[in-house]
Amino acid sequence: MRVVVRRARRKRLEQIERAPTSALVRSAIEHFLYAPRADAAGGGAAGSGDEAELAALAAQVDFLPQLEKLEALGQEEWVALLRTYVLEPPCACVIGVPSAKHAAQIPLDIKARQESKRLELGEAGLQGLAASFDAAVAKNETPIPAPFLTAVPIPSYEKVRGVPLLSVRGAASLGIAPASGAGLDAEEQQAVVAHLAASQARPCTCTCTYAHTHMHMLYTSPHRRQH
Repeated sequence: MRVVVRRARRKRLEQIERAPTSALVRSAIEHFLYAPRADAAGGGAAGSGDEAELAALAAQVDFLPQLEKLEALGQEEWVALLRTYVLEPPCACVIGVPSAKHAAQIPLDIKARQESKRLELGEAGLQGLAASFDAAVAKNETPIPAPFLTAVPIPSYEKVRGVPLLSVRGAASLGIAPASGAGLDAEEQQAVVAHLAASQARPCTCTCTYAHTHMHMLYTSPHRRQH
């Protein structure tokens, strides 16, 4: 279970690094829709309800501390959790069968509801809704003012900081590729080379290229070129 929890942690870190917005927005939306509200509970000191909601939101968005607690659980604790939430609670199985009758009835109901709404609004109401819709489309298609697009200056290429990347190549012996390792000190470069050399169970019979950089990525794609 510790291996599973650690893998979940690495995947979460990778998700945050690859797409931080996507990693956080789902938890925020679920909290907005389903989390209990402090005013619904009734009572509490002024401001304490808001603080409790913010704490609950933070816990739901960032569950890495929860993974740390799970990683520390022992075998007996995991067995107790499985018994409590998986094995012992009563279960029910619901089997759904598509209905041809309802499939034919649904379009008829939709058409009837649309006709009822048309009669309820009348010709004037429909024209008003059409005008509101056309106005919204026109507003949405308004070109973005040029000052908004040019307010943020585009930095020059020389000022953009690149990701430090170290390339190591070789077969029986490994060496650092030319023009590689900018941003990494010599001690770290040699440590990477030594680690790769020590990880080889037997001398490699083909030329390999290794890329090393600092990140939380979980998935790797090794490329091996044989000559």
